[in-house]
Amino acid sequence: MDAAAMVEGGINDEDCDDMVNLNVLNPESILHNLEYRFGVTKPYTYVGRIVISTNPFQWIDGLYSEDTITAYSRAPDVFADLRPHVYAVARDALDKLSGEQTSQSILISGESGAGKTENTKICMSYLASVDTRLHAVDQGMHEVTARVLQTNPLLEAFGNASTTRNDNSSRFGKFIKLQYNHHGLQVGAHIDTYLLERSRVVRQSDRERNFHVFHALTGGADEALRAELGIQVAGAYHYLGRRPAADMALKASSDFADDLDVWERTCRAMQSLGFADADIAEVANALAAVLELGELTFNSQETSEGAESRPADEAVVTRAAQRLGVENSELGSKMCTRYVAAPDGWFTVHLSQQQCCNARDALAKALYGRMFDWLVSRANETIAPEAASAGGKKAATEHRATAFIGILDIFGFESFEHNSFEQLCINYANEALQAQFNAYVFAQQQAEYEAEGVPWQRVDFADNAAVLSLIEDKRAGLLTLLDEECMLGQGTISGFFTKLQTAQGKSAHFSVPRIARDTLAFTIEHYAGKVTYGLEGFLEKNNDTLHPDLVQLMQGSSSALLNGFFEAQEVGQAEGRHPPRGARKRPETVSSRFRAQLHGLTEEISSTGIHYVRCIKPNASASPTAFQADMVANQLTYAGVLEAIRISRAAYPHRMPHALFISAFAALYQMERGGQRRMSRGGSRLDVVAGKASAPVAGSKDAEAADRKTSLEMLEALLPGEGQGEGYWHAKTKVFFRPRVHERLTARLKEALGASALVVQTRYRGHA
Repeated sequence: MDAAAMVEGGINDEDCDDMVNLNVLNPESILHNLEYRFGVTKPYTYVGRIVISTNPFQWIDGLYSEDTITAYSRAPDVFADLRPHVYAVARDALDKLSGEQTSQSILISGESGAGKTENTKICMSYLASVDTRLHAVDQGMHEVTARVLQTNPLLEAFGNASTTRNDNSSRFGKFIKLQYNHHGLQVGAHIDTYLLERSRVVRQSDRERNFHVFHALTGGADEALRAELGIQVAGAYHYLGRRPAADMALKASSDFADDLDVWERTCRAMQSLGFADADIAEVANALAAVLELGELTFNSQETSEGAESRPADEAVVTRAAQRLGVENSELGSKMCTRYVAAPDGWFTVHLSQQQCCNARDALAKALYGRMFDWLVSRANETIAPEAASAGGKKAATEHRATAFIGILDIFGFESFEHNSFEQLCINYANEALQAQFNAYVFAQQQAEYEAEGVPWQRVDFADNAAVLSLIEDKRAGLLTLLDEECMLGQGTISGFFTKLQTAQGKSAHFSVPRIARDTLAFTIEHYAGKVTYGLEGFLEKNNDTLHPDLVQLMQGSSSALLNGFFEAQEVGQAEGRHPPRGARKRPETVSSRFRAQLHGLTEEISSTGIHYVRCIKPNASASPTAFQADMVANQLTYAGVLEAIRISRAAYPHRMPHALFISAFAALYQMERGGQRRMSRGGSRLDVVAGKASAPVAGSKDAEAADRKTSLEMLEALLPGEGQGEGYWHAKTKVFFRPRVHERLTARLKEALGASALVVQTRYRGHA
C-alpha cells in the first residue's frame, strides 16, 4: 500500500471510515464494518477522532513507510483527507501542542495482544520522524530523539514477556512523556512506570515465559559471559519453568524467539542510553543472581528446639552468594532464620521449609523490581532535556521543555478463570481511565456545541462512579479495608473478608459468589462485566515487603550496583542493624502506592488535551484472517466504543465546515434546481459553481462570510420543512446535522448523479 492509497476512504456501511456516520447503528453494523475492514487490511477506523485499531497480526506493506508519514504530516485536514490511521492522532496531538502550547496525551488501551505496545512504538516513531525530517534541529536534539526510541527495546526486554495470549505482552504500565520546547521541537522525554508484574520473576502460568531478558541471557549472551556467570540453558532453571522451548507458547516467527537477536538488541539499547560495558556486565550478573536464587532449595529436620530448615545444597548457595556478592554463611542464615524483637530483647526464629522458599522468592522479586526501577531511572537521566544541551544560556533555553505529548500504554481490563490481587489493581486502573474517557468524550462534544452556539441536551451515559467508590473510598473502600487489615500484626484474609462484606454488602456492584466453603471470594460488577476475585494471597501481595534481615544482607553486598538497590531508607538501617521497636515507619502497601500513582496520572492527563486509541484483538490465535465477532463485541464493550458512538451521534452526529458542505452538495443543489453542474476543480463556493466571474480568496473573512451565506441558502433549498434545529443547525463555522439527515442528502446525491449518468448514456447511444 503506497501513500496515495491512503486517500481512498470508505463511505458504505461495510467500509465506513468513521462509524459515527454508519447508516444503521447497532452492534451488528459496527461488527460488520470492522470485520470487512479487517479482511481488506484496513486496521484503523474512526469514531469521531477516536481511533479503533484492530490488530492485523501482520505487517502491512507501506502502511508505516516514510512516504506515508510524509502524507499524514502534510495533509491539511488529516482526519478528512486521508484514510484512518494512528498517525492522525499523533499528528493531531502535535498540531495542538504547537498551536496551543498545551500538553497532550495519547491514551492507548486494549487487552493483551490487541496491539497497544506496537501502536505506542508507531506513534513514537511518527513523532520522531516528523521532528527529525521536517525541522532543522541541532545534533544534540537528534541524539536525544534517537535515544528516546531506544527505550522501547530496553523496556520490552525487562518488562515484557511471552504469554499464551501475546508473544510480547507488556507486564507493566508506562506513560512516556515526549517533551517539547517552545518551538514545538522534541528536546527529551521522561518515562513513568506502573505496577510491574514482579510475581512473574518467580512463577509463570503453563506455557508462559519469564521476562524476555532472562531467556535472552541464557540463550543469546556470548559464551565468555555465560561461562563467567555460570549461565546454563533456560530449561535448567526453576524460575524459567524447567521447560524446553518447545513447551512454550512463543511462536517461532516471533521477534522474541531468537535469543541472540534479543540480547544484542537489548545491549545496543543500553549502550545508546549511556550504559557502559561495565554497567551491562553488572546487569547481567544481577540477572544471573536472580536465576541462582531460584535454584535454592531447603531441607527441614527436627531438633531439640523444634523444626529447623537448611539449604539443601551448599554448592548452590555458593553460586548464589557469589553472584549476590555476599558470604555463603550469611545467605544461608538469612534464608532460614529471622531476628525478631521481643519485650526482653531479640531472638532468632527458625523458618519452615515453605517460609524459606517464600523468603527466597521475596528477595528475587525485590532484586528484579529494584533493578527495573534503576534501569528506568538511568534511561530517564539520559533522555532528559538537559542531556541534549551542549551548554550556554541560549542552548539551555532551546532545550528547555515547555510542554509534552504523553503516550499511555497500560494494561487492559482482565477477567480470567482465576483472578487475584493483580487483576483487581489492573481493573481498578481501567475503571479510573474509563471514567475519565466518558467524561472527556462528553465534555469534548459539549465544548464544540458551545463554541458553535448549538443548543443541545446532555446525554446520559454509564457512570461507574459507584464502582470506583467501592474500590477506593477513603473510609469503606475495598483497598482502604485491605490496607487496614495489612496494618494489623495478626491480620487475616477472613478478617478482611468480613469487613468487606459489612461495608459493601449492600452495593449493587458487589456480591459473594456461591463457591466452595473453604474458598473466600467476592465479585465486582465492573463497567466491562463481572469479575470474581479469589482472596488467597491478597494480604501478602499487598504488603510485598522484604524482611529487614534480607535488606541488611543486600546492603552488605560487595557489588556496588546490588548494594545501591537496597540503600538504607528506614531509621536504624543505615547502621546495618534493626531499628528500635516503634521507630520504624511502616512501608506503604502496593495498593496505596498504586492508588497514589493512578490519581497522579489521571490528574496529569486531565490537565492535557486527550486523544484516544482503542486497540481490538480480532481473534485469540493471532491469525491475520480470523475475525471472532463475539470476542470483538466484548472488547468494544470494555473499551466503551458503543457508548462513544452513541454520544457522538446524539443530537447532531455529523458536522461539516461550510465550505466542505458546499463542495459536497453543490451538484445536488444545482441538479434539483434544474441548473447545470459547473464546478471548478479548486472552487467550493456556490458562486464559483454557478460560473460567476470571481470569488473571494479562500480563507479570508469575505470567503467565510460568503460560505456561511451560501450554505444557509443551500440548506433551506435542500431541506425544506427541516429548518434550524429540526434537521440541522447552521452554526458559526459548520453545519450540524440531525441523525440520518446527512445520510439522506448523500443518498439523494448518489441517486441524482446516477440518473444524470443514465441520461448522458442514453443521449450518447442515440447519437451513435
